[in-house]
Amino acid sequence: MDKHTPYYELLEAIRESGCPVCRLAIRSGDRFLETYSYEHVNDIEIRELVRAAKGFCHNHTWRLFHKHSPLGTALTYYDILGEASQQIAAAKEQQGFLSSLAARVRKALTPQGTCLGCDAQGNAEQRHMGLLLETLRGDREAQETYGTSDGLCLLHLRAALRTRPSRDATEILLRVQEKRIAAVRDQMSEIVRKADYRVKERVTPEDIDSLPAALAQVVGKEALE
Repeated sequence: MDKHTPYYELLEAIRESGCPVCRLAIRSGDRFLETYSYEHVNDIEIRELVRAAKGFCHNHTWRLFHKHSPLGTALTYYDILGEASQQIAAAKEQQGFLSSLAARVRKALTPQGTCLGCDAQGNAEQRHMGLLLETLRGDREAQETYGTSDGLCLLHLRAALRTRPSRDATEILLRVQEKRIAAVRDQMSEIVRKADYRVKERVTPEDIDSLPAALAQVVGKEALE
């Protein structure tokens, strides 16, 4: 296969801890937010899409604020709240017997679009998953690198298996996953052991430190890291 920038970004992500697809997808969502903050926050067409979606989702709203641009966040949500105020006022003025005031306001405040940050992140997930499965099918360097990695989270493993990957890719995905699950459960075993009422030892902060890796293995990388 041709080796290009996304290929080397994938290898780099595989070498890091945690699910590489999570890492790359979250990075793509952040890149979108950064571009939005500094280039598109006053773009009429983009702002209309953001307005229709009633802003960004919970996760991307807070990432926009904490990691990218408090000013961009303020401009965006000043607009969102202003429109919400107008929509509530308009719903209160409407007359009719077909709907209640609560129903009219609820309809007015319902998003008519999706979070653009989630769209960017979701598109990236598909791209990077496809590239991962392509490289695992026959690229020796990628196979060796993945073989020593943390593998995918279970969410992305299921997504990968739904695409019916090659036998080579399937075998290495499952081999790494089984090894990673065993390692994570081993790290958690002290918490489970100490949960027994007959054991007098208490769970320590060091024991708790094993939990993020276990949770990430099941539901994916924590987005607010």
